[in-house]
Amino acid sequence: MITLFPITLRDPNLTQNEGYNLTKATTMRLLFTLLLLPAFAFAQKGDYKVEGKMSNWKGIDSLTYFVDNKHDTIVAHDGKFSLRFNLEQPALMYIRKLDFTHEKQVPDVIKIYVEKGTVRVTGTDSLKYAKIKGGPVNTVYEERSNVIIPLNKHMMELRLAIEKYPKGPQRDSFAKTVKDDYAATQDSITNYLLSFVKAHPHSFIALQTISDMAGAAVDYTKYNPLFEGIDEWLRKTPLGIAFGERLSIARNLAPGAKAPAFTSTDLKGDSLALYTVLKQGKVTLVDFWASWCGPCRAENPNVVKAYQAYHEKGFNILSVSLDSKHEKWEAAIEKDGMPWYHVSSLKGWEEPVATLYDIHAVPDNLLLDSNGKVIARGLRGARLEEKLAELLK
Repeated sequence: MITLFPITLRDPNLTQNEGYNLTKATTMRLLFTLLLLPAFAFAQKGDYKVEGKMSNWKGIDSLTYFVDNKHDTIVAHDGKFSLRFNLEQPALMYIRKLDFTHEKQVPDVIKIYVEKGTVRVTGTDSLKYAKIKGGPVNTVYEERSNVIIPLNKHMMELRLAIEKYPKGPQRDSFAKTVKDDYAATQDSITNYLLSFVKAHPHSFIALQTISDMAGAAVDYTKYNPLFEGIDEWLRKTPLGIAFGERLSIARNLAPGAKAPAFTSTDLKGDSLALYTVLKQGKVTLVDFWASWCGPCRAENPNVVKAYQAYHEKGFNILSVSLDSKHEKWEAAIEKDGMPWYHVSSLKGWEEPVATLYDIHAVPDNLLLDSNGKVIARGLRGARLEEKLAELLK
C-alpha cells in the first residue's frame, strides 16, 4: 500500500501520523544546506519552549529540528540551545545533531513532545541518551513508549529471524511459528493501546494514539466511541477537529451508508458522475489507484479477473486515479488491460474525489450497490471475487 507520504522519519512507537514525514527534496535540502543560524532564528515567542544542555559539547554544534511539519537548523553553543514556539497544541519534535564528517554514522536523534511550559533536555555526549524533563504530555508519552518500544523491537527481531532462516524442510514450520508470534504481538500492541486510551482520557497522547491507530481507512464503529470518550477540549484541538472530520466521512462510508456523489473527468475529458455509472449495473467497485503505485499495479490483474468473471452478471468498476500526468495514466490503463470506467482530475494526492472519500493510501476501494449503498471496503484479491460470487449468484 502506498501512503500519502512515502518517506517517513519514524518514532519507534506504533503510530503512523506522529512521525515527521520527510520528502526526498527536504532531505536533500537538509544535507546540502547547512544553515548555521543562531538558536533564536526560527523561534517565535510563545508558551512552548525547549531548553537543552549537553555538558560535553564544546564550541559550536549544528542541530536540525522537525516539529509541526516544519524544520530548520540551529546552533548549540557549548552544548546549550533554546527554542520557543507558538503552537496551538502539543507536537512531536525530533532534534538531530548534524555530523557531516561521518556519513554512515547512526543519527543522534531525540524525540520529545513540545508542550506548554518548558521541556528540558539534559545529557553529556549523545542526544539519544539525554534525559527529558517536561510536563504531563511527555510523562504519558514516556509511559506509552516504555510498553510499545519493546513490543515493536520484538516484531522487528521476528522479521529478521525469518529473513535469515535458511531454506529447507524446517522453514515452513519455523515461518508459521514466527507468524503466530508476530500476530500475537500485534494483538498485544492493539489491546494495550485501546486500554491506554481509556486510561488517559485527559491526555493529548490519547487523542494522538486514536488518530494514529485509525490509519488510512477509519473504522467509524471502532474509533468513534474512543474519540467520544476523551475530554471535550481535546476534541476541539486542531488534531481533534481534523480527526472528527475524518470520522464524519467514515460514517458516510460505513456499510449501509449511501456513498457521497461525485463527478469527475474521464479519459476523453468528458464529465462522468458516480451515480450515472451505478445505474449501469448491480454492483460497482469504486477503485482508487495510480499508475505510479506498485501495489496498485500488482493488484490490477486480480481486479481484471473479477471484472471478466462478473461483468456480464452486473459488475462494474469506476477507477479513480491519483495520477498527475494524463499520458502515464492512459498508458497504465492500456498496459494493464482495464476496460471499464476511469476518471481523474490529474491532481495527484489533491484529487478531489480522494479528498471527499478521505483516501490516505492506495490501493483502496469501496463496493457499492446500484443505489450507492456501501457494501464493503478494501476488498482485494480472492476476497473481492468471493463477495461478488455471494452478491451475483
